[in-house]
Amino acid sequence: MSSTAAPSVVSSTSDRLEVLFAELAELAGQRNAIDGRIVQIAAQIDRDQLWGATGARSLAALMGWRLGLSTGTAHTLTTIADRIEEFPRCVAAMAGGRLSLDQVAVIAARAGEGSDEHYAALAAVATVSQLRTAVKLEPRPTPDSVPAPEASFSKTAEDKWTKYRITLPADQAATFDAALASHPGCVVCGVETRWRWFGAPAGADELGGVHAVGRSRLGRRSRAAPTRPTHHGGGARRCRSAHRGSASGSAAL
Repeated sequence: MSSTAAPSVVSSTSDRLEVLFAELAELAGQRNAIDGRIVQIAAQIDRDQLWGATGARSLAALMGWRLGLSTGTAHTLTTIADRIEEFPRCVAAMAGGRLSLDQVAVIAARAGEGSDEHYAALAAVATVSQLRTAVKLEPRPTPDSVPAPEASFSKTAEDKWTKYRITLPADQAATFDAALASHPGCVVCGVETRWRWFGAPAGADELGGVHAVGRSRLGRRSRAAPTRPTHHGGGARRCRSAHRGSASGSAAL
């Protein structure tokens, strides 16, 4: 009796699953269509800047408030809404019930421009994980040239401290580091904008004076025989003040 009852049980389970899967497909299509319409509404609110009149901080905050969504889901909706004009086929497929919110969100988050038709066809047969992999492997445009930062010198004065920020190219930074290493005990004297460092002339600019003096001292050190430094009373060596006879402050570099 067990041999005759088993096929009926299998048949019954298969039939039940088929019915349930059909209902899931219908519900998923309805859910996708609803999500697609919600994205279209969010895009319209954002395009006309209507969310600002509600007092919400952002479009995502408004959608989370009105729909009872988590922050992540609200940002997913607004991510698609931000690029709805770049991916009209994908959004239309979602509004038609063929693509899910998560599938279109992966495309809208990182896919390049002009790829709407490609991903609309791919998403119809790919899972969310497969779409993530495809988007990650998408070739990215490389910039022709990256502008290098310009050399700069800035000073920020606070109540008790003064901070200096220096940006230098690699070759000038090597000269700067060598000048610092050759005089580790020296302090920068004078907090005026035009200051002397290691005996730089008063007319030299801040960075130019550092480089010129650094190169000259490196040249003298290479030509002269190494000598043992002389310390007077154990005190640290000090720079000349930018203005002799004036009581200028000293700032640590």
